[in-house]
Parts: sequence; C-alpha cells; structure tokens
Amino acid sequence: MPERHPDDSAVRDHLAASLFNTLFHAKSEGNLALRDELRALARTYPDDSAVRDHLAASLFNTLFHAKSEGNLALRDELRALARTYPDDAAVRELLMASQNS
Repeated sequence: MPERHPDDSAVRDHLAASLFNTLFHAKSEGNLALRDELRALARTYPDDSAVRDHLAASLFNTLFHAKSEGNLALRDELRALARTYPDDAAVRELLMASQNS
C-alpha cells in the first residue's frame, strides 16, 4: 500500500499500527517477518515518527515479554534508534523503560 501512496503518512501510520498490533497479539517467535516489514517501513520513511514509534514499541514489547539473553540485539536496536533520533521522546521513553525492566 505505501508503494501506491508514498507521500501519504496516514497510510504508513495505519500499516505500521497494523503490523505492531499483529506482533503484539501474536504469541509466536515466528513473527520475525512482520518485524522485518516494520523495520523496512521505518528505513524507507526515516522521517515518519509514527512508523518509528511503532517499531520502537514493537522492540520494547518483545524485550519485555521475552526475558532471555538472546534479546540483547533488540535492545541494541532500540538504543540505535534512540541515538539516530534523539528528539523522538517516545523512542527515548521506551529505551529507558527497557533498561528498567
């Protein structure tokens, strides 16, 4: 859908929200493709804070619900997102929350 409407931030926001909601409600680790889709959307539209915030929330939720050592890469990804977008308060708050959980 974003390919047909590349300048429509509402379409991107709805797509990012749908991916986030599906990831949130899915209890399987096999949803890496959905997170990769969300990552790709954030890379394609780096100035879209709504897409970026959905990605950050997805990373946080995965970290919060899976307390294993193997998720350090997700925390690193969340840190990188916060470093790249230091003015994004939502990303910063999720990073701080992930460090306290």
